[in-house]
Amino acid sequence: MEVKNKYYHRTIAIWDKLCELHKDLNEATSQEYIFLLGGNVDEIEASIRAKELVIQKISLLDDTRDKLLGEINNEFNLKLNNFFGLHEFFKDIEIEKSNQHLNKFNSLLKELIENIQQQNKTNQVFINKAIINLDKIKNAGSSTKNFNLYNKSGALNK
Repeated sequence: MEVKNKYYHRTIAIWDKLCELHKDLNEATSQEYIFLLGGNVDEIEASIRAKELVIQKISLLDDTRDKLLGEINNEFNLKLNNFFGLHEFFKDIEIEKSNQHLNKFNSLLKELIENIQQQNKTNQVFINKAIINLDKIKNAGSSTKNFNLYNKSGALNK
């Protein structure tokens, strides 16, 4: 049980760090929108670089999480491959029974990811609208009209 407790604490530490990094990514994505509204290209580029760095850190932590899952599988001769299996594996740990840390971290992580996805969609719609307006300005002086139709999500209709 002591070995299982050590794996539990390592797992919780990873989920905690994943939540922290996704919170940083959520903030960077929201900041990107503010910069898009302001039209400052330098700030937008800096924001994109900051997001890329956070995404790289998340990717490294995902690799660490996968390695930990592999260690648990090897140590206990299991075939865990998702959160639900991991949650089931740790359900007999006393601190997890009473506090549900893993479940709470995972719920927070899911919420953060959903917020990031929604903000990215909003940013993309804004970018697409800006492209349409730039295209209109570019074509305003020419005799040819360039019609591009976009759907409500900002994607080009074909």
